[in-house]
Amino acid sequence: ATGDTVTSIELPGKEEQGGGSRGDSPDPNPETPYKEYLSAITRHAEERYLRRMLTNYKGNINQIARLMDVDRKTIYRKMAEYGIEPGEFRD
Repeated sequence: ATGDTVTSIELPGKEEQGGGSRGDSPDPNPETPYKEYLSAITRHAEERYLRRMLTNYKGNINQIARLMDVDRKTIYRKMAEYGIEPGEFRD
């Protein structure tokens, strides 16, 4: 907070308190086309889900890929897409 009072907008949401995602959901702008906004929401949810899986399974890509029913290459590709470093989640 910048002043003496912390407002609710400055606090992380429940999902973010436990090592969840960085940042908030994309803000709906009245001028944003629906498909563009939906795509932004989907990307945000995908990144949060991937980070949660990496955190919960300590970066074990094989286990995460098996649980998500995707190839390991997909996990690595998505990590690169979102700028996620694999070492962030390993002990």
